[in-house]
Amino acid sequence: MKRITSLSIIGILFAIVLYYSYQFDNLFRIFFYLILGISFSVIFYKTIIGNYTDYRNNKKAISYLPTSIGIGFILLNFGIYYHFEKKLNLPSLIKAQNHGVYADFKENGEYIIKSGSWATKVHQYGTYKLEDNIIIVDKLKFDDVLVSNRFIITTIQNLDLTNPTEIENFESGKYLLEIDSKGNEIKNRLLNFDKEHNEIFGSYKFEITLDNRK
Repeated sequence: MKRITSLSIIGILFAIVLYYSYQFDNLFRIFFYLILGISFSVIFYKTIIGNYTDYRNNKKAISYLPTSIGIGFILLNFGIYYHFEKKLNLPSLIKAQNHGVYADFKENGEYIIKSGSWATKVHQYGTYKLEDNIIIVDKLKFDDVLVSNRFIITTIQNLDLTNPTEIENFESGKYLLEIDSKGNEIKNRLLNFDKEHNEIFGSYKFEITLDNRK
């Protein structure tokens, strides 16, 4: 019973850490993996040896119940890993990034969007549809940067920009912009202040790094 309890606690904790590693960035997850993984391996090995000894003494298949439970948790964690890795490795149609956002729109109509500050990004999964150059996702708002469920794919040249803050380090190319339901560009990025100290806003421009549309 003690081994079953230990395997269950560690197996569940590992599954929780593994699942949430696909929901949030976490610098310390590798340490959790090492501690929990080594602990589970040691206990599981001792469990197998103990179960084998018990079976030799009583010839009852129930002796391998703790081992079976351990295998069950291994399969559970493998299932979680396989599920999310399969999503991550699906062929991409469009990729864009900038301002702490990484967006990956898959060919099968699913997306993965990571947003937030460094090392604490939130991973969001969902579906989208593509209408000409407009992407419509299934979530109305993600955070303070991604405040819309509509994005437009457009080409922007340096000459199109007027604010010095935007022009600085800007490279002409394809970008993903947020738009409202009427197709208007959303300007929710504070760029600067004018001489009267009024706020000047511009749009968040996410550089398209991959476009496999035909």
